[in-house]
Amino acid sequence: MSNYTPTTDFSAKDALTSGDPNKVIAGADVDTEFTAIQTAIASKLDGINTLTEDTAPSLTGDYLATYDSSGSTHKKVILPRLLGPSATLAYALGTTSQVVSSVAGWTEITCIRTEVVDTAGIFSTGGGTYGRIAPPSAVYDGYYLVLARLSVTISFGNVIRLAVTRFNSAGVAQTRKYIETNAASPANQLLAFGIHNLTFASGDYIALETWGNTVSITVDNSTQNEIVAFKIS
Repeated sequence: MSNYTPTTDFSAKDALTSGDPNKVIAGADVDTEFTAIQTAIASKLDGINTLTEDTAPSLTGDYLATYDSSGSTHKKVILPRLLGPSATLAYALGTTSQVVSSVAGWTEITCIRTEVVDTAGIFSTGGGTYGRIAPPSAVYDGYYLVLARLSVTISFGNVIRLAVTRFNSAGVAQTRKYIETNAASPANQLLAFGIHNLTFASGDYIALETWGNTVSITVDNSTQNEIVAFKIS
């Protein structure tokens, strides 16, 4: 779309002396102005009915126009802020095994590798680390419900924990919400969930962690290992 910019300064002609040839307004001058006005008007959008439908809008690059009545200004808003929770959903399964050493400390789970659903690109599988939830920008800030299930092998009577943990960009845990159980049999399934208010700085992420008190833990190669996250506000 173009805007109309006057070509001839008609007011300046008023100051010219009588008889000055530049004081004359020629028909060509008027035609030039009307043609520029016509071009600008023709380029404006009359309505949306004739537009081509966008059947695959981008959640990272498409905006809608808005109007700020308090500031009397036009603005734009990116689609995920309008679409809400349905625009931010991710689900991944475990397809490899992982052994967590026998140290009474937290270890990040990296064996969840297969993305099933990832509507806004909030799962990270780069750099050899898998199962991280790392929204790409502040557009996705908000409350997330994160659910996880882990299939493990651990000796009878030992303690194991599964946590949904938020990390900063340096890999330091900021919040951790976990479930703890005593192994009642060699094979166990752990379920954990957490609701996190996420205001992401660059590099922040959420991941699963496990913790064992005395012995190593084997996270089985199983599609029962899974993590799901979706935005609830």
